Amino acid sequence: MDEPELDGEPAARPDPAPLGPRAAAGVIDAVGVGVLVAVLFWVHLSRTGTVMPLWTICGLALAWNVLPAWGFRATLGLGLLGLRIVHHEHPDRGGGIIELAARELVGRGVLATAYLIFVLLGVVWAVFGVGGISFTAGTALLFFALAWIFFGLALAGQIMMFVRTDRRSVGDMIGKVAVVKAISVARSAAVAGGAGAEEPAEDELWAARARRNRSIAVVVMELLLIAVISGAPFVNLMHFDHSNVHDALARKEADYKIENLRRQFQSNPAGRKVAGELIDWLRYRDETEEAERVLEKHRRAREEADRAREQTLLAGLDKQRDWGTLELLLTLYDEHGRVDDAAAAWMSYLEAHDTGQDRASFGIWLYNKSRYEAAIRELRLGIEKEWDTGQSRAYIGLSLWELGKESEARDALLEAVEVEPAIEEELRGYIEQLDEKLGPRPKREPSRP
Repeated sequence: MDEPELDGEPAARPDPAPLGPRAAAGVIDAVGVGVLVAVLFWVHLSRTGTVMPLWTICGLALAWNVLPAWGFRATLGLGLLGLRIVHHEHPDRGGGIIELAARELVGRGVLATAYLIFVLLGVVWAVFGVGGISFTAGTALLFFALAWIFFGLALAGQIMMFVRTDRRSVGDMIGKVAVVKAISVARSAAVAGGAGAEEPAEDELWAARARRNRSIAVVVMELLLIAVISGAPFVNLMHFDHSNVHDALARKEADYKIENLRRQFQSNPAGRKVAGELIDWLRYRDETEEAERVLEKHRRAREEADRAREQTLLAGLDKQRDWGTLELLLTLYDEHGRVDDAAAAWMSYLEAHDTGQDRASFGIWLYNKSRYEAAIRELRLGIEKEWDTGQSRAYIGLSLWELGKESEARDALLEAVEVEPAIEEELRGYIEQLDEKLGPRPKREPSRP
């Protein structure tokens, strides 16, 4: 390419950076990144028990090298040794941030180096039994192989500086930049601007302000990037205490719920569900006195409601003597443990339905209420009324057993099996217990009352 001409004279290209200062600048920048990585590595490990070498190395390389190269055209090492990074085709400009990031991460091998360090640490942890890493298959093995390839290419790319006249490495070519002497950059800019200018033009003043603002932005971005890299592992350890907010919301919810239940309870104090929920919420809020008042009011309301319901059901039973009304009455009496009143309701029902099946049902109900003598009487009445089933005789036997009449109980159970052989399996356990206690059964003829 021909040199650009200004006022008839070719513009001077910046001189390539000597190898010695450039290598020294690279060492300074590498040491700076290494120190930051070591500090963050130790802080993360001691505070959280975790490390992030891949993320940390790449992020710090961007913050330490790429951002300054983009904003100031020099890293710390390059600036100390009087070198600058400029665009290869346009020396009066610097490199783009995307190209500079690719130069650092890919061309100079930072990404590959970070991944290989990550793998090395995993192997070391596995050897000492404090951790481990697996890269034997899949994408992890592919990344491991690619990391070595790119690491080798980056090393080979650095050798190009020794054989090229412009001292550009593969990384420089990827970033479309060149590393040159700072003095030659100034000389080139002076030639491009023209000699003998007495005072800066208006656009130059704006350019100076823009460079200052750009410098401030680069520094802020660099600090923010380092802060993000440093703080990322601690995010999972952060616990924000929202207990006050949650407690306030819970109190408001409880207040709303209790007020709503209070209104429902006032309109229907006999309702079990509303009263139960209101009592539970009040006890949860440690408002035990009000809870006891609600419980007492509910109990009185239930008693009044049950008395009215009982009178209605008794009137219906006297009028119709139907099973549905009797069942409702029995349920009501069971809730209050009123066995005698329930038995009286049964007798009232039997006045209109005095069948063998109804007597047997009454006898079984009496057995379940531990009224064994009455149960035997009613079951035998049912048998007399031609409801002679194995179930009726079985309950007679069980009632006799409960009364301590074991011999009679065994006979009744054996008769139940004779009447209904299908229930033998259910009664076998009872009969075997009685045989074990009473001894051999006496021979007898099958009989039925």
